[in-house]
Amino acid sequence: MSIILQQEKMNNLKNSKQVKYSSVSFFLGLLIFFSGCAYYNTFYNARRYFEEGEKARLETVGESLPSSAKNAYQSVIDKSIIILNKYPQSKYVLPAMFLIGKSRYHLGEYTQAENIFRRLGQEGRAEYQNESQYWLALTKWKSGKPLPALNDLHTQYDQINDNQFLAKIHLSIAEIYLEIEETDQALASLDKAADLTKDRSEKDQIYYRLSTLAFDQQEYDRALSAYRNVIKYTMVKKRKEDANLQIVKIYRIQENFSEASNKIKDLLADENFKTVHGELEMELAKISIDQGDLEVAKTRFESITIDYERSEVSAEAYYHLGENSLKERGFEEALNYYEQVSSESRKSAFLKPSQRRIKEIQAYRTARNEMDALLEEKTANPSLVSEPDSLGITKDDALEPSPSQHLPKIDFSGVPVQFDSTSADSNETNPQNLLSKKNQIAEKLYSLAELNAFHFDHFDSAIVYLQDIIENYTDTDIYPKSLFTMRFLFFEGGDTAEAVQLEDILLEQFPESEFSLAIGKSQDIEEGSHDNFLRDAEQLWAQDKEASLNEYKSIVSADSTSDLAAKAVYSLAYHYDLFLHNADSALKYYEMIQNFHPESEQASASRTRYTILKNLLREDSGGELEEEKQFSSSKTVPLDSIPPIPHKSVSQDSTISIVNHDSVSTPIDTTIIKHAY
Repeated sequence: MSIILQQEKMNNLKNSKQVKYSSVSFFLGLLIFFSGCAYYNTFYNARRYFEEGEKARLETVGESLPSSAKNAYQSVIDKSIIILNKYPQSKYVLPAMFLIGKSRYHLGEYTQAENIFRRLGQEGRAEYQNESQYWLALTKWKSGKPLPALNDLHTQYDQINDNQFLAKIHLSIAEIYLEIEETDQALASLDKAADLTKDRSEKDQIYYRLSTLAFDQQEYDRALSAYRNVIKYTMVKKRKEDANLQIVKIYRIQENFSEASNKIKDLLADENFKTVHGELEMELAKISIDQGDLEVAKTRFESITIDYERSEVSAEAYYHLGENSLKERGFEEALNYYEQVSSESRKSAFLKPSQRRIKEIQAYRTARNEMDALLEEKTANPSLVSEPDSLGITKDDALEPSPSQHLPKIDFSGVPVQFDSTSADSNETNPQNLLSKKNQIAEKLYSLAELNAFHFDHFDSAIVYLQDIIENYTDTDIYPKSLFTMRFLFFEGGDTAEAVQLEDILLEQFPESEFSLAIGKSQDIEEGSHDNFLRDAEQLWAQDKEASLNEYKSIVSADSTSDLAAKAVYSLAYHYDLFLHNADSALKYYEMIQNFHPESEQASASRTRYTILKNLLREDSGGELEEEKQFSSSKTVPLDSIPPIPHKSVSQDSTISIVNHDSVSTPIDTTIIKHAY
């Protein structure tokens, strides 16, 4: 019995231990299970935040990263770091690292991102090799090395068989090409990406980029096809609305007015497009303008201001009404329309253009009032003009000379080639004061001419004022500047003979002036032997400026580090600066020289010009303060700051292109000296 009891005790003890061991195992299992759930949930949340960030980023492509995307990417990093710190042995470590790397990239933290992608590439895991190489190429691009990045992506492209991955590579290649202004290459890459991908959202994204780019490049048929595909694939309501609206615009631009009108009517009848009905009405008004029905257009604009009150589209309508009045020289009426823009919408793209117009008209009004006072003195003191005022401009005239006052031809034979400082004016009791007064009159005349020519597009009135200076104020400081400006206006009007005559006078009378220097630089031909590629690019300039610029850009793309590339970048900066007067592009290439060829002759030669343009554009971005300054003739950029012609120039085209730097405004925010140089 005792033996049986002892055996029972042993059995009980054994069972007890088994239960205990089972309990421990059970609880350990639960611990492992919940622990696994914890880090899985953390990774799941990190991945969810990443998807949210991607959605916000892709919906605003081409714009600055929205705060919602920034917050989402930061949450990705925070969650993923928890996995790395608390669960270093989990299978989610490497995927979490990838999420961190991509998030840091999108946040602009390129060095940190690069370090992560390098570590992942060194893991030796096949599934991470291609991704790591791809993202390393992108970090190289964002670190200021676009061409090496392109080389890496093209190399990788040849090693990949996955169409979805190839589509992603093409999309990135397109973005880099856009940055270096190889637009045709960018479009081609976008086309390939669209063909390769099967992902609907990605097709939407690619076609949206393709449509926008093609539209900007005025490849309207290509843009039309892409916008139709956006409509087909997008799930974003606003993008579908915008695509339909852009199709209408393309029809209008292509003068396919019946198609445009029919589509507008269909969309106006569709409640799904109610939010863009105002923009569609605006397109109808613009179609009327294009067809020459100005009264109909005016009526439509006025209807928009009533039907869509306090909106961006009504603000635009008031702006166009102001433009129409200004064209007809109804300054006061135009002023009222421009002032209404800010009341309709402070978010309107036409707010700044309208404010600029207001300042222009106010400046013009002030200049005319000051001219009235000076003309009274001129009437009382005939010695303020060297001969009778042939223009007959009096204080009782309208705000500006009418086109009928424009003298179609100017006889420059009466303009003296040599100056004699002892003119009849010197017989006055105080010739210095007299000359000062004449300078004041000439400066006011020039201000009026400048506003007419480069802000109101009234070239005829501008010539009237400039002619007055050239014929009657030859001994003033503003005289050579007037010759230069008049020369430009005649070149723009196609009257080369008159322009050349003015040019000869300027070069002979003021050979050392900044104006003669500018003319000389545009005509200068330096001797010497240069690389064939550069010579070909320069020779193209006279026949096809765009082709010439593209040739220079091709040289840079081929090898950005070479001396040849430095010369090509220098040429790009020079041509954008002196001939095209595109300050933004000129600064971009001057900056490229300083950043990537700091020790070169080109960097040394252009450093002063680079600094001047950089400061000028920084001031111009300062808002209204700068706008208030823009009519002051004291703000001039010395022409001698433009570096010498970098190599042999064969171009004889010395005309100056006036470039509109406002994406939506009609006024040309540039002057001959103040902004052009």
